[in-house]
Amino acid sequence: MNEKFHMRMSQAVGNSFFYDFARSTHRHVRRLLVHLYKLEAESTPEELDIQFERNLAEHDTIIEIVKRKDRQALVEFLPKHAKVT
Repeated sequence: MNEKFHMRMSQAVGNSFFYDFARSTHRHVRRLLVHLYKLEAESTPEELDIQFERNLAEHDTIIEIVKRKDRQALVEFLPKHAKVT
């Protein structure tokens, strides 16, 4: 679900270079997920639920910012999202 969201957002930009870059980046991310899964194995179900809900809320925020066409808000929000996702 997370990758699908990011790829749809990348495609919506309408720039094939950006989309190709995002697709390539996600291939590398999948490799890194192996390490993430190991960390998640050490987390409690409650911690995982909190993280999942945070990701959903942040994706909703991104969608709202894009709908408003608020470039500055997006520039400010995306780095914060990337640090916790």
